[in-house]
Amino acid sequence: MKKVKVIPFIQKEKTFFLLSYDPREIIKLVEFPEAGKVQDTQRPWDLSRVKEISQYVAGLINLDLSKMKDRSKRKAKGFIPNCPILNIHGNVKIIEENDEYFILLPETIDDISSSKGNVEILDGQHRLISFDSDQLNENFKSHELFQMGYVICNDLTQDEKTEIFIFSNEKQKTVDKNVLRQLMRWLHLLSDNEEDLYDLVVKLNKDTYSPLKGRISVGGEKVKHSFKILQVIKILEKSKTITTLTNQKKLKLEKHFKVLCNYLKAWEHVFPGKFNHPSHTLGKISGLRYVMYLFPTISEILKDQRKKTTVQNLEPILSTLRNSILTDKFFESSENNTDLLAFRGETSTINLSEKHGGILKSIYINSNDEFDPNN
Repeated sequence: MKKVKVIPFIQKEKTFFLLSYDPREIIKLVEFPEAGKVQDTQRPWDLSRVKEISQYVAGLINLDLSKMKDRSKRKAKGFIPNCPILNIHGNVKIIEENDEYFILLPETIDDISSSKGNVEILDGQHRLISFDSDQLNENFKSHELFQMGYVICNDLTQDEKTEIFIFSNEKQKTVDKNVLRQLMRWLHLLSDNEEDLYDLVVKLNKDTYSPLKGRISVGGEKVKHSFKILQVIKILEKSKTITTLTNQKKLKLEKHFKVLCNYLKAWEHVFPGKFNHPSHTLGKISGLRYVMYLFPTISEILKDQRKKTTVQNLEPILSTLRNSILTDKFFESSENNTDLLAFRGETSTINLSEKHGGILKSIYINSNDEFDPNN
């Protein structure tokens, strides 16, 4: 057996140890079931997650954690600096010599075979299973030096193993996706188009001209009645608002920021006390979704009228919407008010917006003359 030095640390009279070792060797000592099988102190492991980590370690994942279809993005190095938690027993044991501690790890094929199952994974099973010989990506060089850190627990009881698993998983919070997007922007990991759109939404949140100033949570901060930046970005993209603004060209930050603000200001003027008021349907994320899905249609109407996207030109169109469709009665809460209930779901909100956009088009559009109101 091979002696490898470990560093002890004590928590409430229980001694744990820190180990640095090759995961390709550690996983040989773990007896894990097939993917999807129930385990005593672990969740069923997922094959696709293991393969994803294997690709990451092999350098086949972009730094935005997407597959490397876009070669222009920065390639991940494949670092895994966080530590799996292991419980050892049987042949794999801790010994003390001259006030130092060592773990005994098998080296020969026979020792490895007889020690199979003497290492249990309490946390980090997907990371470790990705280093199993059957899961390692072929692009990962077998001779490449790759060590990981481990927290070693020695002969834990079933209750202790269960507690560690629960704390390591249920009690931990994932990083807010808005925070990750902010970090990616700072590190220039976004594409040019993604950066432009991110900067546009940040400006909508910061600039005093914007009706949405202060209403967008950009970096995971707690803002009362706020929209998350990824929500707003998704709405601008899926509603084809950005495509309408750019006409398939590059986003022009200042110019298109003003167009969007004019549009939102017109909503504020025509629907005072409703649009952008957190307690009203039009002031919630579903209301913003409805408003932005109408933008391409209203832009099309202005194009037909050969008018620019100004507050003054937008107000008559929105007034028609208010007087004929979004009346005070429309917003009266009732179980029979199916249109108002549509705001409770994303798909139904989109469908309602498209329905109302069709009504506006039938009222206003009379020709196919070419005119771009946003440029």
